[in-house]
Amino acid sequence: MAAIVLLACGAVLVPPVAGHAQTTAAASQQSVAFWQDIAAREQTAALMAEHPDIFEFYAKRDFAPIWTGTDDIHAARRAALLQALAEAGDHALPVMQYQTDALRAQFDTEVTLRSELSAARVFLDYAQDLNAGILEPSELAEDIYKTAPRQSTETLLSGFVSSDNPLTYLRNLAPQHPQYANLQRAMFALEQIVADGGWGAPVAAARLEMGDQGAEVLALQLRLRAMGYLDPAQPSDLAHEVAPASAENAGQTQTGQTQTGQTPLDGTQDAALFDAQTLAAVMQFQADHGLTQDGIAGPNTLAALNVDAMSRLRDVILGLERQRWMNFERGARHVLVNIPDFHATVVDDDVVTFSTRSVVGHPDPRRHTPEFSDVMEYMVINPSWTVPRSITIREYLPQMQQDPTAQSQLELWSGGQIVDRAAVDFTQYTERSFPYTLRQAPARDNALGLVKFMFPNPWNIYLHDTPAKNLFARETRAYSHGCVRLQDPFDFAYHLLAPQVEDPEGYFARILATERETTVWLETPVPVHLVYWTSFVDAQGRLQHRGDIYGRNADLWQALEAAGVSVRDISS
Repeated sequence: MAAIVLLACGAVLVPPVAGHAQTTAAASQQSVAFWQDIAAREQTAALMAEHPDIFEFYAKRDFAPIWTGTDDIHAARRAALLQALAEAGDHALPVMQYQTDALRAQFDTEVTLRSELSAARVFLDYAQDLNAGILEPSELAEDIYKTAPRQSTETLLSGFVSSDNPLTYLRNLAPQHPQYANLQRAMFALEQIVADGGWGAPVAAARLEMGDQGAEVLALQLRLRAMGYLDPAQPSDLAHEVAPASAENAGQTQTGQTQTGQTPLDGTQDAALFDAQTLAAVMQFQADHGLTQDGIAGPNTLAALNVDAMSRLRDVILGLERQRWMNFERGARHVLVNIPDFHATVVDDDVVTFSTRSVVGHPDPRRHTPEFSDVMEYMVINPSWTVPRSITIREYLPQMQQDPTAQSQLELWSGGQIVDRAAVDFTQYTERSFPYTLRQAPARDNALGLVKFMFPNPWNIYLHDTPAKNLFARETRAYSHGCVRLQDPFDFAYHLLAPQVEDPEGYFARILATERETTVWLETPVPVHLVYWTSFVDAQGRLQHRGDIYGRNADLWQALEAAGVSVRDISS
C-alpha cells in the first residue's frame, strides 16, 4: 500500500521503497533485455555522448535503470524526483528549466532509455542547482574567488540510488545551515506580501524626527505599520518584513492610542505625531538595515524604508543563492566577515560568540575586499607593514616625487637593506621601474596597528588593527585598500587565544610590551570566510538588509534571470 507523505503543499502518494536491499545485479537482470540489446546500445552511445560522466556511472552498474524499472523502488524514485521538482520554486530555482511536465509525461507513457536518461539529466541539473548554486560565483565578478562546492555525478547518483528515502535525500541536498531555512521562510512571507500589494505608498519626506507632526508623519507610520514595526501585536520571529500582509498591516488605517495618547493611524493627518512609539519603530528599522540608530528618519533611513517589497524579495532570493555557494563545512569555529555588513564575527557551533565592527575595502574596484575562504594560521603582534606594490606605485610614489620627505614614516628598502631617502631621486622612476619596497616598522601608529591576523592568500588580504579609530563610528565603513580593519582587535585576539592559553589577555600584553614583531601560531587553525551577504537573518531571527556597496546585486539578479530564475506569482 502506498504511504501518505505530508508536505507543506498537501499530501502526496509516494510508493513504498520495499525491498530496497535489492542489488544492482538483480536490477540489471530485471532490465537486461531492454538495456543491452543492439538498439539500446546504439541509443546509449548517441544520448550519452555529451554526458560521459552519466555514461560512466551507468556503465559501472551494467546500465541497470534508476527510475524506469517496474518495481516499487523505481516507482518511489520517480515519485520522489517529480515531487522534488514540484518544490523547486520553494528554493527560487529555475523551475521551467527542469521541464517537469515533459518528464512526467515520459514516465506516464513510456519506460524507455530516453526517459531514463532524461530523468538522470534533470536530476543532476536540479541536484547541482539546489546543492551548490545555479551560478558559478567566480564568473560574476573579478574579486569573487569562490568555486561552487559541486558534488560529482557519481556522488549524487550513488547517494540517490543508495538512499532509503529518495525524497528525503533530494530535500537534504539543500544547505542545512539555519541561515538557508530562515531565508526561505523570509522569501515565503515576502511573496505573500507582494501578492497582497506590498507595503503601500512610499514616504515622500526629506527628514522626520521626534516631535514632527502632520501628513508626512502619518505616511511614515503607515509604512512602518505595514512592515510590522508599529504593529502592537508583533510576533517576535521575523516580525517585520516577513509577517504576512493583511488589511490591518498593509497600509490601511486603524484607530488606536499611542504611548502619547495621540491617534496617528486614525486617518487624521494633523493628529499624526512622531512620538515615542514611532521613534522606537524607526530605531528598530535602522537596526535591521545596518543604519545609525538615532531614531531620525533622514535620507538614508527613508531611502531604505522606501525600497519596495518586490526588490526586497529579489534580495532574499540572491541571499539563497549565496548560501548555496557556502554549502560546505564552515568549521565548528570560524570567522565570518560580511563585507556589506561591516562586521567580523567568530562563530562557534553556529552561535556568534564574538562580534566587532570592521572597515572593509573601498567601492573603487581596485580596492574591493574580495570574497573567498581560507584558514587563519597565526597572528602577528607588533607587526611591521610592507606596503603592497600597488599602493606604493599608485599612491606613495607620486607623493614622494613631489616631496621626497612625504610618508616619512615609511622606510625605503632594497636588497634587504634600508636605503637613505636623501640619496634617491624619485622623479627618475616610473610605476614600472621603481625598484624599492616601502616598509613601516612596528609602532603604535603603524598602518596595521598593533596586531594582524594572517590567513596567507594570493591577494594579501588579512584582518588587522588600525590607528584610524574614527572610521568605526561611521555608518558606511568602506575605506580600506582591501584588508579588513577591526574595531576591537585585542578582544578578537583574546577570543582566538582563549582555547590555547590560560590568561590570553596577560599573554598578549606581555608580548605587546616587548615592542618586537612576534608571530603567535594558533594551535587549531580557524577557517575564515569573507562573504557578501546583503540579506541575511541575524542571531535573533530578524531579517537583515544591507547596502549593496559594490553594486553586485543587479548583476547577480540578471545572471539568475538568464538562468531561468523568476519571482513566482502566488496570487492565483
